[in-house]
Order: sequence, then structure tokens, then C-alpha cells
Amino acid sequence: MSSDPFLEKFLSGTDELILDNVKKFCERYLTDDVIKKIEETDAIPNSIVEEAKNFGLFGIRIPAEYGGVGLDLLPSLIVQEIISSYSLSVGVYLDQTLFVEPLKKYGTEEQKTRYLRKIVERGVTTTSAMTEPEAGSDVLSITTQAVREGDGWRLNGRKTFITMGDQANLFIIFAKTSQRKDKDSLSAFLIEKGKRGLEIGQPIKKSGQLGTHINEIFLNDVFVDSNDVLGSIGQGYEIAMYSYFYGRLVVAAQALGLAEGLMRKSVNYSLIRNAFGQPINKFQLIKDYLAKMDVMIETAKSMIYRTALFENNPLFPEYSSISKLYATEVSTDVARMAIKIHGGLGITYDAGIERALRDSVIQEIYEGTNEIQKLIISKSATEKYKG
Repeated sequence: MSSDPFLEKFLSGTDELILDNVKKFCERYLTDDVIKKIEETDAIPNSIVEEAKNFGLFGIRIPAEYGGVGLDLLPSLIVQEIISSYSLSVGVYLDQTLFVEPLKKYGTEEQKTRYLRKIVERGVTTTSAMTEPEAGSDVLSITTQAVREGDGWRLNGRKTFITMGDQANLFIIFAKTSQRKDKDSLSAFLIEKGKRGLEIGQPIKKSGQLGTHINEIFLNDVFVDSNDVLGSIGQGYEIAMYSYFYGRLVVAAQALGLAEGLMRKSVNYSLIRNAFGQPINKFQLIKDYLAKMDVMIETAKSMIYRTALFENNPLFPEYSSISKLYATEVSTDVARMAIKIHGGLGITYDAGIERALRDSVIQEIYEGTNEIQKLIISKSATEKYKG
């Protein structure tokens, strides 16, 4: 985190101050009791949302001219890392990446002023709706249609597994504006909650990341004005890929935070839990677990931080996929070892260790499954090393 000496040359004094405030927010408001309540109710308390807004956590990557904090990529990832080390669900809830990053790059000035200010000032949550029942990683297979009508577009279709579906107020909806199956056939549309014809299904029950929901979304003759087209017609695929480059890196940072939170708990538990007359931290098996966990965490950290520094480099997409693949697998492996260190306590609900395993497995699926990341990385590696 920000105490890492490596970061001193990359973080400003303002960055450090903000990161210290994020830690204070987590220590004060993301207590064990609050996190248990989130798990029990499958909801983020309004008090947390309000305090997050007061701390500026809804505007971390939003430029100052729109009321945001305007952090560079590296410190913004560390913000997610810190929050997720306390609660991955809160980290996911506060993350605006898939809406904010494409809006910053492709949005008109009017769109950015209208939506970015709303996110900061009202603590508005956002999401991106791509996945459909028959179209997950293969985004060009989506069937949601946008048909030109007057000075706008009429949308019809169905989305599924949309993160924050019923909790978000702002949506980027991807739809086909051409019958072809090519990269020019998709377009992106900005839609607000409450739009006529936009229906949100009940939350789909899942095992982890409770407090954040996934939903089906139904678009029944939803009319979108031409002013709410993001970018240009036919630019949807490009926008989606751009979003995922950032989204995958954020998932990696969240996974890193989750693993660090488990490491903290595991070390402290190993120092106070006695067996055979001594703390279990003295046993070689426990030392082996802790060493493996630390090596994986530090390796993932190095990958993620390096990738953040390559934001404007052609290697950024590949490094983002590598970071996502490795960090999410690390968090799952660390969760399994943390359970073993805690023994029987590790599988109990109150200890909160098994929750991390449930949370982590989900990370290996969204923002492009880890299997898809391997395909992307393999293609990049072939180009780098051939000849």
C-alpha cells in the first residue's frame, strides 16, 4: 500500500494524504460488525454510502473540473486496494471504472458535465451492461437491438449478470446498430435509471460479494435521444475494450487488497493461536503458508503497479490482462491457505475468512473470464516472441 518505499517517487504528497484518509475511512466505518451486517442483509448501508461521498470516494478518477478528486491511475488503484482489504463488496460498490473511464474519453462535454458531476455530488452509482444470456465474452454476439427512430434510437433486448443492476443510477448499454457481426456493429448508449421501458429484474442469488447485486435488465422499447450516444455509432466495440482494459486492472487491485486483508488476519491469528505449547507461527508448515502468500501478494503488487505506470503504452492491454489473471488467482489461493491457517475457525461465518474465498472466485469470472485472459495473453506473447 502507500507505505511501500517503491511508491515514494510515484506518489505526490496529496496522493499520500488521500490514501491516509481512505485508510481512516475504512478503519472507522468498515468494522467487522458492519461487514457482517452487509453479509447478512446483502446491502451496503446508506451510512457507508454517505460517508464515502463525504470522503470523495465516488470521484476518485473524475477530473477536478467536474468536482472529482482526479487521481492518476496508480493512486486510484491503491484506493481500491485499501478498501478491498477491508471489504471487497464495498470496493466493488464504489468502483465507477466501467462508466467513468469511457465517458471521460468518448463523452461530449455536455455528457461529462451532466453525468460526472452527478456521480460526485449525489454519490450516484453506475454500471455497464454488455453481457446477455447468449453473449458473455463474445461481445459481438449480443442481440440487443438499437433501431434508428427520428432523432434517436429505440432499444430492445435483455442483459444478464449485470453488476449493480438494481443499485446503479447510470448505465452504459451496448446494443447492435447493424445486423453485421463485426467491430463496427456495436454502439454504446447512456441511460439513467427510471427511463421508460428500462426494467430491472430481481437480484440473482450468488454466493459471494454480498452487498452488491447482479441482475437481469430488460429494455422494452427504450427511446434514447441521439445526444446520449456515447462516442459515435459503430464505436461500441472500441469503447467496450477500452473499458475492460481499465476494469481488469481495477479487479486485479481489488483482488490484491482482498489477499492483503487475509494476510493481515492470518499473521495476527498465527501469533495468538497456540498449539503444543507455542504460537502456531513457530511451526514450519504455517511459515511455509505465510511465505507463499507473501511472495504471491508482492508479485501481484509489482505487476499491478507496473501496469498502472504503462497506462499510455501499447502494452497496457496485455499487462492489464496479466494482472487480472494473476491477482485473482492469487487471492483465491491466499484465501484457501488462510482457511488452513485458521483451521476450523476458517470455515465459520463469524471469522469472515471463508467469505473471502466466496468473494474471490467470482473475480475470476467477470471482466472477461481468466480463460479469456489466457487467450489474450497468448496472442500478445506470440507477437512479442515470434521470429
